[in-house]
Amino acid sequence: MWVGMLMKIPALLSRRGYVFGLSLLAALLLLSTACGNADRQADVALEEGALVLWVGSDKGYEGIRRVAARFTADTGIAVEVVPKPGTSEFDAADAAGQGPDIWIWPHDRLGDWVNSGRVRPVAPSDELRSQVYAIGWDAFTLDGRVWGYPLAFEAIGLIYNTDIIDAPPHSFEQLPELHARLQQKGIAAIAWETGNTYFTWPLMASNGAYPFQRREDGGYDSSNVGINRRGGVRGAELLSELYQAGVLDPQTSYDDMMQSMRSGQTAMIINGPWAWRELKDSGIDFRVGPIPSIQGNPGKPFVGVLGAMITGYTDMPNAATVFVEDYLLELEALRTINDDVPLGTPANAALYEELSADPWIRSTMYNVHLGNPMPNNPEMTLFWAEMQTFLDELRDGRIDDIATRLDEAADRIRRGR
Repeated sequence: MWVGMLMKIPALLSRRGYVFGLSLLAALLLLSTACGNADRQADVALEEGALVLWVGSDKGYEGIRRVAARFTADTGIAVEVVPKPGTSEFDAADAAGQGPDIWIWPHDRLGDWVNSGRVRPVAPSDELRSQVYAIGWDAFTLDGRVWGYPLAFEAIGLIYNTDIIDAPPHSFEQLPELHARLQQKGIAAIAWETGNTYFTWPLMASNGAYPFQRREDGGYDSSNVGINRRGGVRGAELLSELYQAGVLDPQTSYDDMMQSMRSGQTAMIINGPWAWRELKDSGIDFRVGPIPSIQGNPGKPFVGVLGAMITGYTDMPNAATVFVEDYLLELEALRTINDDVPLGTPANAALYEELSADPWIRSTMYNVHLGNPMPNNPEMTLFWAEMQTFLDELRDGRIDDIATRLDEAADRIRRGR
């Protein structure tokens, strides 16, 4: 009301009065902001206890602990930062009755967590929104509401040892020949955790496979499943061919992949920004490039948006919100986290500009543009489960007809298994 009245002052007053009006307007705006901050701090003061934050164990949790220490020094509220290897404990927290206040994870399971009440909506200010690339907010938007605060964009790429190869192959079809040459030196051409859908999906997506068709309104049509499109079949067939040719070991785990890369026994791996520090510390000179193509079409990784969510378990929603908005998303805090373990491509525009001279960061952004966002609808749970079963069977040689088996998997996803 006061702002609206003051905006009319310039038309009514002299130049001297105009200046006075603007000064008064500025003072009232500052007072309004101060009151808003004071109200929020008062809400925090009414909450008792300590915050618990869960974050992936491959992320910069030590950096988050340093940010949390500043929050504790300012507010007196302790923050326990707990690294977690996966989502199973978060999914099971309902039964245990003990979930975190803040959950940091990529957005792809958002729909399931929203439907189950595990996360609560948030209301970022226009100022906060302006600091983050819009694609980040889009990923955490469902049913017209925002459910998380974007931290970074994640996309896997091809990481290659420049002491072994000068440049990576452009296509997967070139791998057998490269592998044969490198085997003469006792080196494998490539390795990745092939039984993990996240790392293998680029092969299937390169020629048009998709989990669910995107609707014009930005949602996903759960009745339109595209894992069995011809491109998906061809990607899975190529994976099977690489197994049979001995180019890939179907039993390779994530740890196996990293160990072979660190030791110089493998020239290339498919992995994400979280692996950079480990490889750098091992003394390897490496670069990041796009995932090779299939039939001339580039590998298309899932693009995940790492974000901080306020959970439905918290008894301290105001303190959790203040910690995330005023501390965790602050530019210096993001630098601290990134210095611990690289965020990848920051969602914060200012931090990305600072880091974009780094070829690893630029390459990751390139892979983000090549890929497609992970759908955030609840039915993605079915997609992950069916794809895991399919890849397990493919690895073990239990599939006679890949196209038929993918048809069955797609039908099970459509029917809700």
